[in-house]
Amino acid sequence: MVATAHRKGIQAALSLTATALSLVLVGLIVGLVGASPLAAFQALLEGAFGNLYSIGTVLVRATPLIFTGLSVGLAFRCGLFNIGAEGQLQVGAAAATVIGVFGGGPPGIHPGFALLAGCCAGAIYGAIPGFLRSRFGANEIITTLMLNYIAIYSVIYLVLGPMGMEDAVFPQTNRIASSSELPRWIPGTRIHAGFFLALLIVAVVWVVLHRTSLGFEFRIMGENPSVAGQIGIPISRNITLCMAMCGALSGLAGAVEILGVQYRLAQDWSYEWGYTAIAVAFLGGVNPIGILAAGLYFGILQAGADSIQAATGVPAAIVFLIESLPVLIVLAISAPRILALLRKRSRGD
Repeated sequence: MVATAHRKGIQAALSLTATALSLVLVGLIVGLVGASPLAAFQALLEGAFGNLYSIGTVLVRATPLIFTGLSVGLAFRCGLFNIGAEGQLQVGAAAATVIGVFGGGPPGIHPGFALLAGCCAGAIYGAIPGFLRSRFGANEIITTLMLNYIAIYSVIYLVLGPMGMEDAVFPQTNRIASSSELPRWIPGTRIHAGFFLALLIVAVVWVVLHRTSLGFEFRIMGENPSVAGQIGIPISRNITLCMAMCGALSGLAGAVEILGVQYRLAQDWSYEWGYTAIAVAFLGGVNPIGILAAGLYFGILQAGADSIQAATGVPAAIVFLIESLPVLIVLAISAPRILALLRKRSRGD
């Protein structure tokens, strides 16, 4: 227990140090292009925290990243690499849209059904690479990546074809029924119920990982696969189950975004949250609480990006540097752990 707490402390210090170092490096870059680093960071903070609406924007931007970050992080804790959060998010959004568009109207349908549809669709889509890995030994990195493209182009087909809105300027579906929209509980902001659901799911994932026998099995599989097999942990079953749970989390991300923000499915509707989730998960130390903090950090950066450009003339793309540098630093230092897991996998341990 002491060793675990020490390791968590080291990981938290590593993430904070990497974030601070990245901000220093970005400040130097901003200075080199002739702008004031202080003005840039001040604009970033004002854009994210200047008023209640801005704070709401931060939380809304962070919500899908929290869900998908948990998806990637949970898989890694089980010794798996879920690169398919983007595809799972897409099918979750599509399922929620189907319920929202065709299941709405009098007497209406509660958004909970649409959320459940997105969750189940993501779970099924996540279980596919899990089953392929456990049954045939297929590498989930490859299968999840390939499934991403199947999901993305399937959504494009739906938007351009059977679910497409007639006479739309841009390819999109009809708007979901108002009865399927997630409620907004704080007037004057964009904050919807999905953010509070994300907080609840963070707590649930933490409890599952640290207070249940299933979570113990997941953690043993991730830390020492050979020991997991020797003590009788059902590895094949847990691989499929873990990937299904990861898919459910990503499916929720897609459903929440559709039901709480966009209200319709469109071509290129996603901002690649499923890929950004990899950065969020590792910056958060693949720990639910850390992932929550990392998701909020990325939400702050994205919400304040336009303010940086308006105040200093520095391109808003500078935010991508702020996002990527701490992750690269963390990955560089965490590389031995990742390589060790890959070596164990290659030996079949």
